[in-house]
Amino acid sequence: EKPIRGGSYIDTIDGEHNHALRVSSRQMVSPDSGGGNSGFRCASGEYLNSDHREIAIEGIDASADGMSQEALQKVIAEEGVEGLTAYLAKMGQNNAQVLTPKQLKERQENGESLLG
Repeated sequence: EKPIRGGSYIDTIDGEHNHALRVSSRQMVSPDSGGGNSGFRCASGEYLNSDHREIAIEGIDASADGMSQEALQKVIAEEGVEGLTAYLAKMGQNNAQVLTPKQLKERQENGESLLG
């Protein structure tokens, strides 16, 4: 095995496999493993979600009212993926699609774009 640096944006909803997106994260992997979901990334923002879990939402207008990370994390924590999808539609985000970590991984394995 060898260490890889950086976290992963792919996580399980239950947090069983959680590798926080921090430059200090290290994971031991076999030499033949690899993928685009681990390592270092540059992104704007000042914080990591308090529960260290991520989901992907396609087609969202992040500048719209009610679309803050805190609001979206609260909805998914209380109502799950289906509840978040309904919330986004109610907020006028009709083109948004919530993807679970499993769906993101399937897209990656199929060679598809991770975000549409």
